[in-house]
Amino acid sequence: MRKFSVKGKSTKQLSDLSLGEFSRLTRSELSQVVSRLSSTANKRLKTLEQMEVPSPALRSVQKSGGRFGAKGKSLSELRSEYMRLRRFLGAKTSTKRGFIKVEKEFMKRIGRTEIDEEVRKKMWQVYNNMEGAIEPFVKGSEAKQAYLYDYVEQNKYDDLEELIEKVRIDLGMEYEKRGRVSAADEMAEYFTIS
Repeated sequence: MRKFSVKGKSTKQLSDLSLGEFSRLTRSELSQVVSRLSSTANKRLKTLEQMEVPSPALRSVQKSGGRFGAKGKSLSELRSEYMRLRRFLGAKTSTKRGFIKVEKEFMKRIGRTEIDEEVRKKMWQVYNNMEGAIEPFVKGSEAKQAYLYDYVEQNKYDDLEELIEKVRIDLGMEYEKRGRVSAADEMAEYFTIS
């Protein structure tokens, strides 16, 4: 059987190994792959950490264990690290250029040409804390982002927790209002005289 080598292979080739190739790698071979990909990924992380606004890819890595590496890991741990590397390296926001492109697309989605950085930063913090709470009222990611950006812009509270609570309260009141309206509509349909 031929030994796997990382020599001459690009980051893309190493991060896109087929399931068959991946499962045949020995611990030593996988360690070389993870080490090579870690070098690339950690350079990207360093660039992203220097940016004023944290990239979603950077936040994801920080939540999932921080910097990448192969040293001292078992075969099972190397496999997990490889999958983490694949997710990070495949993310649009894992490069500075990709993050800037995504930000421009975001501005276009919410219909803005300029963005207040403080509002945008808070908006994403609220957005990430409100997962699932907005869906009954605002469908689609673009609409949710636009709704929250406008909401945060209109309610520039210094305290993030206070802002999140205010959004929750307002959504709760909207839910009750819509509940009463839909119940009244159902009753009106039931008692309609033909």
